[in-house]
Amino acid sequence: MLDAGCGTGFYTKWLVEQGADVLGVDVSEKMLSHAVEAVSDQAEFERADLGEPLDFATECSFGGVVSALALGYIEN
Repeated sequence: MLDAGCGTGFYTKWLVEQGADVLGVDVSEKMLSHAVEAVSDQAEFERADLGEPLDFATECSFGGVVSALALGYIEN
């Protein structure tokens, strides 16, 4: 699963608890730090700007995407 705009990791943590393998991405290093604290090493995290092409998008596939409240902050 991809948690696009994972913020503090609220949904990342929930997805992990449901048994999913999760990659959380966020533009903010501060938010990613909170997410790592919440989830520890149970998920992977990368800094990424959702307003730009994702570097890993051609190399990965996901069973689903969660993007709670993030898309409203993106112009395109």
